[in-house]
Amino acid sequence: SLMLQLETFVTCMLYGYHNKQNPFHNYQHAYHVVISANKFIESMLLTVDPDNPRHVFGLGSDPILLMALIFSALVHDVGHTGVSNLQRAEDEEELVTKYNGDTSLHEHHSLNLAFDELAKDEYEELRSIMFLHDPNGNLPIESNHHFDAFKQMVWEAVLSTDIASPARAEAAKFKYFDAFPTAGLDEE
Repeated sequence: SLMLQLETFVTCMLYGYHNKQNPFHNYQHAYHVVISANKFIESMLLTVDPDNPRHVFGLGSDPILLMALIFSALVHDVGHTGVSNLQRAEDEEELVTKYNGDTSLHEHHSLNLAFDELAKDEYEELRSIMFLHDPNGNLPIESNHHFDAFKQMVWEAVLSTDIASPARAEAAKFKYFDAFPTAGLDEE
């Protein structure tokens, strides 16, 4: 039952990439991003430096983070229409208002599709395993700190894929140089 729920969720997300007018944001793209993210994570974990635990930023010891990264890779472009966020913002101003002025419309749409699907009753057992909450419903998913952490990580990861957003690009650059302080500096 658990494996069927996982398979059903992944299949549903892949169907969200089935847009014949969109030759790039399709299920092959989703597959490649998931496989690449998994390989990247695996590569990072295989190069752990015991003298520098910051090297992988706790990745190997945080199953919620690992799950969030793969989930983000899977859902990052679900429902993408094939036009840029800028064009969509011009065409659908009500969406910009809905997302409080944030023009990362495709990313917000993908996240809403994914989390709305995951919230369905048919995934109760899957959520109980993913977020370690009471499968008898005694602890609602909305009050679970594992879910809160997962959702925040997924939102940040997916929103960071809006490469046309100057604010997001600047934030990513800041985080990168915070994580890798000597990156980009010339060694003498």
